[in-house]
Amino acid sequence: MPAPTRSNLLLMTHEFPPFPGGVARYCASLAAAARRAGHSVTVVAPEHRSQSTADCDTNGIEIVRLPVDVFQMRELSVLRRLVEPILRRQRWDIVHLADWPMILAVRTPRSEYARRIASLHGSDIAVLRHSWRARLAGAARRMRGFERYVCNSRFTATLLERAFPRIPPAAIAVAPLGVDARWFESPSPEALQRLRQRIGGEASDRIVLTVARIDARKGHRQTIAALARLPEALRLRTRYVCIGYAPDALRAESLERAAREAGVNLVMTGALPFAEVRAAYALADVFALTAEPTKDAVEGFGLVLLEAAASGLPSVVTDVHAIPEVVIAGRTGWVCRPGDVQALTDAFGAALGTVHSAALRAACIERARGFSWDACAALTYGPSTARNSRAWMAGTNN
Repeated sequence: MPAPTRSNLLLMTHEFPPFPGGVARYCASLAAAARRAGHSVTVVAPEHRSQSTADCDTNGIEIVRLPVDVFQMRELSVLRRLVEPILRRQRWDIVHLADWPMILAVRTPRSEYARRIASLHGSDIAVLRHSWRARLAGAARRMRGFERYVCNSRFTATLLERAFPRIPPAAIAVAPLGVDARWFESPSPEALQRLRQRIGGEASDRIVLTVARIDARKGHRQTIAALARLPEALRLRTRYVCIGYAPDALRAESLERAAREAGVNLVMTGALPFAEVRAAYALADVFALTAEPTKDAVEGFGLVLLEAAASGLPSVVTDVHAIPEVVIAGRTGWVCRPGDVQALTDAFGAALGTVHSAALRAACIERARGFSWDACAALTYGPSTARNSRAWMAGTNN
C-alpha cells in the first residue's frame, strides 16, 4: 500500500534523548524530519531517568514515556505489556520499530492498514541473529512481515541480507543518516570557554577528539597507541579529548592507565551537552574513530563523522564496516587498516603537524551537506525508497 502524503506515524524506540548515543540521535532527528514533512508523529520511548545530557527538537512531537530505563532482556515481557495498549490506542498508518528491543517487543499491529517498518543498525542484526536470548524471544519470527527494513549503510544492508536470506531484497532500503543544521553553526563563546576550562592545557595545544561511548570497538586504545608514537615535541602538546559516557567504569580506568603509561595527555569528559560537543568539534584539529572489528558489534554508520565534518574537521579512521562510506580517503580524512598503528600515527602526524587547508575544510563541509535527515525520512517513509536506496547502494564515496 503506497504511503499517504501525511501519515499518522508511531515510532517506537528503546533509546531516545535524554539518553545519549547514535540510536537516540537517529530517532530524535528522524522524528523531527518526519514532522517537518507533515506527518503526525508519536514517539514511544523509555523515561531514561538516569540520563540527562542529550537534547533534541521535540516541537510538535508527542512523546509517550515508558516507566523503564536502559533495556535489559529480562524485562522483555514487561516491555511487551507496556507497548500493547499503545498499539491499540488508535489507528496508525505507519508503525516504525527503530531498534532491536522494540522489534522483539512489538507484535504485528492489529490494524490491517498499518505499514510496518523496522530499522536495523549494524549491531542489531548481530544480536537478532546470534544471541541465544534473542532466539528464545522469537527473533526470527519477529523479523517477518515488515514492509520495509531500513539500514543506514550499504554494509549494514549486506549484513541483513546474509543474516536473514528470506527477507526479499526489494524490501531492504538504505537510508543514510543526516546531520542537523545546528552542527554547521559556530559555537558560542561561552561554550568554548566552558570546554577550554574542562579540558585544561594551553590554547596552543593540538586536540585529537573522539565522541563516542567508552566501548572497546570504538578504538580509544588504538588511538592512544598511535598518539604515543608521535614525535615527542608534538605528543607533549597534543591532548586526546574523549567525550562520551562510560558504561563500564573499569574500562575507563584502564584507558586512563594506558594513556599515562604511554605518555599521552588523555582527557575523559563523560557525556556533555550539545553546546560543548559543538565547541569541541570547533576546537579540535582532527577527529578520531579508529574502530576495531569485533564479532558482536558493528559500526553501521559514523554519525559523529558527519557532525565533525560539518565543522570542517577531518577524521582519522580505520577501514572497518561502514566507516569508509562516510570518510573519503585523501579528501575528508585518512582511512587506515585496523591494527596498523604506524599508519595511524602517520595520519595523526599529518593532521596535527600542519594547519588545515581551506580546501580540506571545505571538502569536509561539502561532504556533510550531502547528508540530511529530511532525505533520510523520505527514504524511510516515502514510496520511492526502493529506487533511491538502490542508487545509494550502487554508489561510491565520491
